[in-house]
Amino acid sequence: MATLKDLEKVSPKGQVAPFNVGLIHLGLGEREQAIADFERAYAADSEFLFWLVQDHLFDPLRKEPRFVALMKKLDAAT
Repeated sequence: MATLKDLEKVSPKGQVAPFNVGLIHLGLGEREQAIADFERAYAADSEFLFWLVQDHLFDPLRKEPRFVALMKKLDAAT
C-alpha cells in the first residue's frame, strides 16, 4: 500500500492508472481488488490490457470467473 501512496504522490493530479493499481493489488494477493482494477482499466480503454493475455504474472487470476469474463471481453474487442 505504501507503493500505491508513492505512486499517487508522483502521478499527475494524484491519479494512478487503474492497470497499475491492479498490479499492486495483485502483488499484495488481493485478487478481487486486482480484477476490479483491471475492469476499470478496460472501461478506460487502457493500452496495457494486452499484458493480461500474454504475461504469466496474471496466471493466478486465470480461473477467477470475473477475470475469465474480462478475457472474453478483450478477445471480442480484437
